[in-house]
Amino acid sequence: MEIKIDQILLQVVNFGLLLFVLTKVLYKPITKVLEERTKKIKEGLEAAEKNIAEKEKIEDLKKKELFNAQKQATEIIQEERKKATKQGQEIIEKARLEAKIATEREQKLLFERLKEEEKRLKSEVAKIATLTAQKIITKTLGESDQRKLIKKQITSLGKIKI
Repeated sequence: MEIKIDQILLQVVNFGLLLFVLTKVLYKPITKVLEERTKKIKEGLEAAEKNIAEKEKIEDLKKKELFNAQKQATEIIQEERKKATKQGQEIIEKARLEAKIATEREQKLLFERLKEEEKRLKSEVAKIATLTAQKIITKTLGESDQRKLIKKQITSLGKIKI
């Protein structure tokens, strides 16, 4: 077998042409598609990482807002409890004052009734004493003694200043 240089050269030229055509027709478009795909994948990964970072930020904000809302709710509840306690104390104090006023009013009424009853009883006792004295005097004293006693009582009553 003989090596022919023109055939080798022709093979080299054919191979170069094939290589040139394949490079232009297949290799460059495939590389271009692969680069674009790689670029899209990178962009997708970057976007996903950004989304994950934003999601974490949003979660942190949610947690902070939830904490703040709970804190505010607790403060509002405590304030309302204080207000309710204060209002309850005011209501109790008002009720005590009203009860005291009503009690004093009732005591005055009872005291007045007691005085009226006292006057009535004194009057009754005086009537009873007078009747009793009259019966005793008429049974034990004579008429002349009775007149002396009446004059004596009238003069002592005249000396009393009202």
